[in-house]
Amino acid sequence: MQSKNFAALAALGGVLFFERFAYYAFRASMFTRFRTESQLAVADIGRIAAMTTIALLVAFALGAGISAFARHRLVIAGLVVALAAGHALGAASVTAGAFVIPLFSGIVRPLLMLAIAEELARDGRIWSGMAAGAGMSLVMNVGAFAGGSCGGLASRSSGFLAVPPVLMMLAIVCAAVLAFALPGAPFEWARASDATVVPGPGLYRAEPVVVRSGGAPPLVVLAIVAAAAVVVRWEQTFHSEALYRTVEVGALNAMGPLLSCAFGAVFGAIAASLASSRSRVSPTLALGCATVCIAISAFVMVVASVTHSKALAILSMLLDAASDPVFTAVCLGFAFTTTSSRHVGLVAGALSALFLIPSLFFRALTPLLDDGGTILLAFVGILTLATGVVTIVVGPRIDRSPEPPPAPGTFPSARVG
Repeated sequence: MQSKNFAALAALGGVLFFERFAYYAFRASMFTRFRTESQLAVADIGRIAAMTTIALLVAFALGAGISAFARHRLVIAGLVVALAAGHALGAASVTAGAFVIPLFSGIVRPLLMLAIAEELARDGRIWSGMAAGAGMSLVMNVGAFAGGSCGGLASRSSGFLAVPPVLMMLAIVCAAVLAFALPGAPFEWARASDATVVPGPGLYRAEPVVVRSGGAPPLVVLAIVAAAAVVVRWEQTFHSEALYRTVEVGALNAMGPLLSCAFGAVFGAIAASLASSRSRVSPTLALGCATVCIAISAFVMVVASVTHSKALAILSMLLDAASDPVFTAVCLGFAFTTTSSRHVGLVAGALSALFLIPSLFFRALTPLLDDGGTILLAFVGILTLATGVVTIVVGPRIDRSPEPPPAPGTFPSARVG
């Protein structure tokens, strides 16, 4: 990749960081403001929170659809400006902000992921996508942690309500740099005949070749990633609740996100090293091993919940914090590198939705279970373990067979098999 590609990725990371920071800062203050400003009961606040989650899911679908047609990066800048206006509205009216902010936040996400894939298109190395996935996951997690941590300041000072709009001004600067200084190449649809061959000269590459058992389409990769995403996010939703019930110490509960960010940075460095060395190690193995590790953390948490052992709960938290950033980075990396430019936004929107759906149904299920969902945690842990084993055994492998040097204006193929 060239320096302008790295500059574009940095600008995209800036947009994601400030957007996540502002979103979680608003969301952390939202529940307090509903109680103090709107005098709403806890049950009413819970219903509104569920409705905002549904609004976010709808927004992911809208963003995925828009990404297939409105490809100019000025669209990203325009959506970021609209999101900043939504945060300004949220500072004045918490009810309006609770729906407007998730709407524009969800729409812009698939477009940002598409732009990341565009910058990686000239690289042709699948581990570069994994490194980019780790980097973007890291900046989103850091932004979310910072926003959630300072959200409580809203109850102490009304001046805090101006922080999210100010953060979005910084996001607008990053989006403007991206749109005007780093606009990318003009969009070109991949030809139908290029759907499963080496990418052509256009920036928007076709599907890379996937070879396994006589030839399997890239949908195999996406199906494995989607199945793992569904199962793992269900496990982690119940895992978090069980951890909170077992270790009711704020400092310890805050360790998980911090450790996850640290492990994510380490994995990003490893992925970048593998990309630079053109390693033949398959990212599918990393995805499967991370999934198995998440399953083990679930089983440890089940034992901790039954025995009320804080030591085992902390061990479970460490296992989950070490494996989650690897899992998320590889999911994003596969979306960046094994999907055609026509479908990156769709896949990114679908992954975001799959990560979010479990939280929507969690509160409805836990009253039916004993001990805060321990039974369901054990059951989902078994499903997670099975998913990880299947991913390792049947998941696609990299086939970097010798090829002639690419002709001028073309890109090397990134084969998965």
